[in-house]
Amino acid sequence: MAIKIYIQGSRLTREIFEFQEKSNFKPVHYSEKPAFAALSYAFFQKSSHSSLQEKRLSHQNNMIPAHQHQHFFPHLINKDFDFILIDFMNEKYGLVNINNWSINYLDSKTATTHDSIQKNGFQTTYGNNEYLQDILRGFDLFYDNLKSIGKSEKLIVNKIFWATHDEHGKALFSMLTYINKANELLNEIYCSLERNYTNLKFINYGKTVFITRSKLKNGLNTYYYIDKIYKKALIEIENYCEESIVLLDPKLRISDNYMYFNAHFKKSNFEIEYAAYLFKNKIKINTQWYQDSPNFVFSIQGAGSYEVQLFCRIKYSKIIKKYLSDEIYHPN
Repeated sequence: MAIKIYIQGSRLTREIFEFQEKSNFKPVHYSEKPAFAALSYAFFQKSSHSSLQEKRLSHQNNMIPAHQHQHFFPHLINKDFDFILIDFMNEKYGLVNINNWSINYLDSKTATTHDSIQKNGFQTTYGNNEYLQDILRGFDLFYDNLKSIGKSEKLIVNKIFWATHDEHGKALFSMLTYINKANELLNEIYCSLERNYTNLKFINYGKTVFITRSKLKNGLNTYYYIDKIYKKALIEIENYCEESIVLLDPKLRISDNYMYFNAHFKKSNFEIEYAAYLFKNKIKINTQWYQDSPNFVFSIQGAGSYEVQLFCRIKYSKIIKKYLSDEIYHPN
């Protein structure tokens, strides 16, 4: 089976896997939950708050702390996955502001003007410190739960931002100020996580500019990137897979016209299979195809310098890490 990905985030993360050419990854769960800020609050019965219930749309149930605590954490325990991939960009969901029972939206699609949101019973938030701290507390709880079930090392944060322009440099609508504010909040979230969780994995895009596609069925939008951004994310995830393959103490020796290659590896979350090439004077002279053991025996062919190239492949994928041994000289 391909490498299993549990997705907890926006379509920007889900759509990464639509750009696969090698079918290395298989999403096994997808949800646009959790609203991390809602997670930061203690469980409460949503039915007891009629004023909030009247205003809430059906999909906004996913923002409510009761829903988060009842449904989100059991999913983490019950699902089998190799990586859990999250982001902080909810194109539909905001959070519950427990202080005044209003819905705070962080949604550049619907938040065209502040007034129109107010008339519909919503309240926008541009990422004040209280909102930021709610999100970070929710993430702390989320991470602690992952750690308690031994899955915190599988977490990857997709470090994405709202797009502000299309590939022709055209700005998106009249919402640019709002989008920039939302991106400032995202940057604060990422910076805080990098400070507080030094071992946390991120999909980093470097100096990549987040650009939306201009030709979309429903017009320009802030969360449909151009293709190369999704492909960059795939490469980053593949790199994390390769990093999990760590060679320890390789040994190469010759005895009675045979070359013996033996290796040990750091324990990996993946099943690994191994193949090897034998080189003499930099020319490949023998191949042994994939097997479950990293130990190989080759017949050698007279005097010369020999070396082995080892191929370590994650089973059921095309992700391969290569190692080249030191040279060993055989005089006969």
